[in-house]
Amino acid sequence: MSVRFLRTAAAALSLAAMVAAGSATAADFPTKPVKFVVHAGAGGPIDGAIRNIAAALEKEAGWKTVVENRPGGGGAVAIAYGLSQPADGYTLISATGSLTFQLARGTAPFTADDLAFVRTLQGDPCAVLVHKDSPFKTVKDLVAHLKKEPRSVKMGGFSAGSFQRFIYSQLQKETGIDAPWIPFDSAKEASVALLGQHIDVAFFSPSTAVSQIEAGELRVIGIASEERSQFFPDVPTLKEQGYDIANPFWRGIVAKKGIPADVLAKINADIDTAVAGPDWKAYMNNFKVDSIKIMGEPFAELAKKEVADRRDFLREVGLLK
Repeated sequence: MSVRFLRTAAAALSLAAMVAAGSATAADFPTKPVKFVVHAGAGGPIDGAIRNIAAALEKEAGWKTVVENRPGGGGAVAIAYGLSQPADGYTLISATGSLTFQLARGTAPFTADDLAFVRTLQGDPCAVLVHKDSPFKTVKDLVAHLKKEPRSVKMGGFSAGSFQRFIYSQLQKETGIDAPWIPFDSAKEASVALLGQHIDVAFFSPSTAVSQIEAGELRVIGIASEERSQFFPDVPTLKEQGYDIANPFWRGIVAKKGIPADVLAKINADIDTAVAGPDWKAYMNNFKVDSIKIMGEPFAELAKKEVADRRDFLREVGLLK
């Protein structure tokens, strides 16, 4: 038997073993703990989402998980760490709609092409809120008032270049209104300012101030979603009020590009199992946000579209040349 034949046979056996091992890995994934890297500090909305999905995956799908907070750089620290790890599905990174603002600015040491967009978990649309004593019952009331008395209302929300400011910018384009925007360091600060009537109108997600809304201290007068929220069924959408604005703020998971397709499929199948469980559903109900499922290429396309839209917006408000 020739040496050449032996080498060829050995190579074939090695390749077959690799294929078999790869298949087994995908079918059995995960065979070790999966690390979820959170791009924000403990206690915030995305931290809560990741910790709850990790717990649901342990309970419903038998995973072992580790959650690690790596805040900093507007999310860049966590993503840079994730990109330094193997593309094997064992390092998953939190992400929100804020990621597309960062990509639009071009300040991060990575692009959308470096990432695998695994899936969205939550859709948390921006809302327009007022104090309980406000004369504005709807967004149409607010717009009508501003057309008569321009710049007579103080608007507020997170940052000068945030998702909330983006929604207000869309409303400005639709209506031509011009009222000053008061930026805050967080949506929570904006809600406190609205409670104290230091501003007249605020833009943030209802989940930011659930207890104040349920107590009747704040009122939601419009939501930027395609359909009415199941949690606030009496609040009309902006579309119902005549403004073509529906842009939910997503929270989800990304990873380093290159994860094998069968491993990604197993990850998403297990997440399907987890989100169908009672613990995840109870968490989402308490938090007052909806589950949304956008995976793979459609998720990547959504992110790229958002990057283009955000870039135009940031130029319009003078935050990008």
